[in-house]
Amino acid sequence: MIPPLPRAATESIRDPDWLGAACLATRHELALFLSTAVAYCRSPSAFSRGWAEGQIRTLNPLGFALQSAAIAGPYRHACSAALGLGTSDAPLWAEVLKALLPAVYSVYLALLCHLALRLGGGRRPFRSTLAISLYAGAPYLALGLLFYPLLAWFFARPGQAAAIVMGVVGLAITACYVVLWAHALAALHGVRARWPAVALVLGLAAYTLAWNVAGRAYPSLARWTSF
Repeated sequence: MIPPLPRAATESIRDPDWLGAACLATRHELALFLSTAVAYCRSPSAFSRGWAEGQIRTLNPLGFALQSAAIAGPYRHACSAALGLGTSDAPLWAEVLKALLPAVYSVYLALLCHLALRLGGGRRPFRSTLAISLYAGAPYLALGLLFYPLLAWFFARPGQAAAIVMGVVGLAITACYVVLWAHALAALHGVRARWPAVALVLGLAAYTLAWNVAGRAYPSLARWTSF
């Protein structure tokens, strides 16, 4: 049997301040996340060049994408629940699919952009294209957080006026997203922005068409994975 420590010895022992360390690490990660998002939104071209040359300090691309999902997911869920748009009847696989869609979306568009950038003379590897594509979600996240309650509110009130407002706002957000993304990739690879821009427009059109076809064939899938 191990004898207990003397009282004086136990009083001098201090437990690790794990809670304080966790709060400090979380604050550091959030600050780095925000500074990364602001740097990209301020100048995507300068951000891409600085990131490629190691001149700016940023959050890891995968970590940035995961934190974006961690912020956007609960926010959308809270807004949808407040407006009565919850999807509690969705099966587990539909919830998993909804969570994976942004990642699949980014990889799919990054692949198309990389092919176009190669045709335009770009020589950087795909991992760099994918990294900038993961950072490209910054303005989409910011605008999405700003306008999501409005879009969700109109989504809950179907009609021609609601459809027009949702279409205009959605198109404006997507246009901003595409323009910034194209300039970021063009600066990274040192080519004209028209190469990734064309790939993004065609990729988005194909994605939208495929999703509409899938939604008509499987209406429940569209309902479970929207708002």
